[in-house]
Amino acid sequence: MELIIKEVYEYMNSLRVVVEHQYGEDNIGLSLKSQKLHPETGEPAWKKEVKELMTKKYGGRDKNNKIIKKPLFKEQIGKKMVI
Repeated sequence: MELIIKEVYEYMNSLRVVVEHQYGEDNIGLSLKSQKLHPETGEPAWKKEVKELMTKKYGGRDKNNKIIKKPLFKEQIGKKMVI
C-alpha cells in the first residue's frame, strides 16, 4: 500500500497525521511522543506507527477494498438457535 502524507500537526495534545491512499483518506491520532526521531535511522517514530496502524486496518482487504473473510463453522450456517 502506498501512502501520501498530506499533513502532520499537533491538535489537543495529540499528533495528527493525515494520509491519502488507494482506499481514501485517514486522519490518524498518535501520541506526541511519536515526534521523536529513531536514533539509528533519523526517521520520526510516527512513520513506523502509521505503517503498523494502516496495515492492521487495511491489510486484510483486496484491491476493491472488500474485506477478505475466512469462513468458519460452515456446518452451523442456516441452523436455528434457541436462547
